Amino acid sequence: MSLIRRKPKADTVSSPFIPLRDVALMLCLDESTIRKGKAGTDHFTLIRQGTGERQRIFLLKSEVEAHLAGLINYALEKKEQPVRLVYGT
Repeated sequence: MSLIRRKPKADTVSSPFIPLRDVALMLCLDESTIRKGKAGTDHFTLIRQGTGERQRIFLLKSEVEAHLAGLINYALEKKEQPVRLVYGT
């Protein structure tokens, strides 16, 4: 057993930032895609912390949650529309 106590993870839940890696997993995209602003992620605010090799990139949690809600709403709207099969004439 270690004598060093670590902060509980509950403290990180209240943070307004979310790491780039977690966002990439949520959206099923590569980290470089989000960093470059491709695939509809051009409106995300990238927050860089650290310098050099240890630089980490975070995003605003509110922007990510709004983007996910928009994707879900878009998918639900598409699902409600009837499907028309069009055959060549």
